[in-house]
Amino acid sequence: ATMVTDHGKANDELKSYASAHGSNVPDALPADKQKHSDAMKNMKGAAFDKHYVSMMVDDHKEDVAKFKKESTGAKDDQLKTWTANTLPVLQKHLDSIQAIKKGM
Repeated sequence: ATMVTDHGKANDELKSYASAHGSNVPDALPADKQKHSDAMKNMKGAAFDKHYVSMMVDDHKEDVAKFKKESTGAKDDQLKTWTANTLPVLQKHLDSIQAIKKGM
């Protein structure tokens, strides 16, 4: 529930930023992410949990790395501030999902 709330908030903020700068945030998942979602539709129980947790670890590692880079290197100060402010939340999610994976 925490991830859903936090990611929803960050997504809304990003959409607002993008709109103010004449861009859009896609509503659909990229094809490589959609295949994971599609595969999970047929999974149940431990298989679903294992796949989901693994996917969340990988995604959050990737996101944390990207946000670290943008929080110091973005050319736009507003984007730099947003990524710097959002980074600790993503890091908390990564720490949490890694702890869950370790306990599986």
